[in-house]
Amino acid sequence: MKVFIGYRRDDAGGSAGRIYDRLAAHYGRSNVFRDVDAIDAGVDFVEAVETSIAVADVMLVVIGPEWLTITDDRGRVRLLEEDDHVRTEVRLALSEADLRIIPVLVDGAVMPDPDGLPSDVRDLAFRNGVEVRATRFDDDMAHVIEQIGGRRMRLLARHRWALTAVLAIAVVSLGFAARTLFRGPDPMSGDFNLAIAEFSASGDAEQPDAQQLASAVHTAVEQELSRFEAGGQLTALQVADPAAVGAVVGTDLSARAVEAERIATGINADVVLMGDLEMSGGVSRFDAEFYLSDRNLRNVEELAGAYSLGTTEINATDPVTVRREVAQVLQNQATAIAELVVGLSYFSISDYSTAYEHLTSANEAWRGEQSGREVVLQILGLTTGQLGPDRVEEARGYFESALALNPNYPRALFGLAAVEFIEARGEQCSGNEAEGPTNIPQLESVIRQFERVAAMEAPPLSFLDIHSRLEIGRVYQCLALTGQDRWADAERELNAVVASYDGSNERLRNIVAEALRSLALQDVVRGDYERALERYEEAIDLSLDRVDEAAMRGLRGDIFACHLDDPTAAEDEYEKAEEVGGVPPQRATCPA
Repeated sequence: MKVFIGYRRDDAGGSAGRIYDRLAAHYGRSNVFRDVDAIDAGVDFVEAVETSIAVADVMLVVIGPEWLTITDDRGRVRLLEEDDHVRTEVRLALSEADLRIIPVLVDGAVMPDPDGLPSDVRDLAFRNGVEVRATRFDDDMAHVIEQIGGRRMRLLARHRWALTAVLAIAVVSLGFAARTLFRGPDPMSGDFNLAIAEFSASGDAEQPDAQQLASAVHTAVEQELSRFEAGGQLTALQVADPAAVGAVVGTDLSARAVEAERIATGINADVVLMGDLEMSGGVSRFDAEFYLSDRNLRNVEELAGAYSLGTTEINATDPVTVRREVAQVLQNQATAIAELVVGLSYFSISDYSTAYEHLTSANEAWRGEQSGREVVLQILGLTTGQLGPDRVEEARGYFESALALNPNYPRALFGLAAVEFIEARGEQCSGNEAEGPTNIPQLESVIRQFERVAAMEAPPLSFLDIHSRLEIGRVYQCLALTGQDRWADAERELNAVVASYDGSNERLRNIVAEALRSLALQDVVRGDYERALERYEEAIDLSLDRVDEAAMRGLRGDIFACHLDDPTAAEDEYEKAEEVGGVPPQRATCPA
């Protein structure tokens, strides 16, 4: 599902930003177009809009109180000018017969009268609009998403007869796909996208044997996903079959991860399920793996990267025997894999309660004799931690269970260290009286735990080592806030994180932005307010999260208001924070 958001910045920029963030979290940023984010410098505006509208399924026209009447610097009503960008967007949209157009009324606006619109956009007034109110934003946006999703589900239902026929064929042979919602090379457009790749072959294994295993996995996982869909537990999870995805080749998981990342980026996949079949010396080995993209993950960069779902070894190299036994193992794991994928899809839209349910089912379905269960337990621990501070102990249990299966699993070690940091930081670091006193010895232990993770070989494409250094810097800051002389230690670690980014890898941007934000805190503590402002601005430029950007704009406003005695600059920052975040920022109470 691709959504185009048309709006006028001076009329409804803040509301459009909040709407964009909610839709991007639900559909994925690559599936939501908004000119301020999606048009690069130097690109022709009309061409870019025309291209985006041509591939969109839905256009939202965000209408604020001054949408119809706002004027330019010469006093001319903008909408009446033929080259007005909003008029251009609406005119192009109305020319697309298959494009659904939904007026979205914000900030108390009402639908425009058709007589007040130019003739080429007058039909907009006859489209059914929806209202999005600041006081009921969550409920109203849920209704907007329901309206957008309704068309998608009807399109899927139109092809239900084909789905039923293909499923019937799949029961006869594992070599056929149970359902094909995607046939490359065009990118997928689901809320969450799963690509099942052709498996690679190494040693004496033949590629056709690996391809048959991939087809078997695709069939088994698709059947499980169809069960969820029939029960109403799954919406818009799009699946690409091995023939459409192609092979993920490489001599080890790190090499295959790089190839999987390339494929995922090209087709908007969130998960690439892959594997390697190796035959050598009378023994066959199959490694089941997956790559998780950070396309729909926000502020959990350590979750992205490559994972091993376990290894199956067979004392035979006869292709028929190997295919049969490995296929049986994978069939047995299909329920767990499908539950894992669905759990990740709900995690990606911050529905942690539903994600928890599916991940718990994945853990229960994982066969005890199969390796790889630590992956499910680690993700389950991270999800549980998102459910609130009262679930921290439960999260700890999942991380400890993962480490009982694999004592050197870096992601679980990172998760356990994060849990202990939360437990140890206390009121002095969190500002929450309910957390009690800070546990300094435990914080010192947490530093050693994060240092252990940072020194380990990071899981492929995970940046777990860099994220660990960020957390070490934050722990040192916490110790410094208790009166210890640890500011220099914190600065050393945080600067190392900033130095890791050379501009070539976009996935590091949020981590580095967080490091800069933490360094700005130190600048404020030592009274270097100008440097703090610079750091916040650098972090804002890097951050891909509008909520974080709004918070940092508010902090810049606090510096101007409380330390630099510049109320004009402070108000400018507060206004920018509200424009970006959609709500007024919380302002600091300045000391008398």
